[in-house]
Amino acid sequence: MQNHLSIPIKTVNNMDVINNNFKLNVNNICLPVRYKKSINISTGDIIHLEGHSNYTLFYFANGKTLLVSKTMKDYIDNLDEHFVRIHKKFVINLRYLIQFDIKGEMTVLLKDGKRIAISRRRKKEFLEKTRKVFGKMLG
Repeated sequence: MQNHLSIPIKTVNNMDVINNNFKLNVNNICLPVRYKKSINISTGDIIHLEGHSNYTLFYFANGKTLLVSKTMKDYIDNLDEHFVRIHKKFVINLRYLIQFDIKGEMTVLLKDGKRIAISRRRKKEFLEKTRKVFGKMLG
């Protein structure tokens, strides 16, 4: 018997609909890569961000990462509505959410296989944002 509620987001019938709807609201973000050089990245390509003091580590759908010498807070306002902060160190892109557990371990599972803890303080914000984005698909 399971001791927690695990809500899968990915279903065979509606995943294409979700992905197509998400592509409509994708922004670009400018990230510095070297001195006086930067690249434009689609926010739809970012799986999640991880904060490390004055640095932010970006994880991309193609498996690559990029460490930038700015805080995560500097980027949060430039991300689209599919991003939610779930922990002091983590912001996730709901486009890559596969499932989450809010009763037991309080974690999310992303498409890249990474499991990240949801902090107690961020649980309410996460649930509100998830309901807003996924709507009736959650039940």
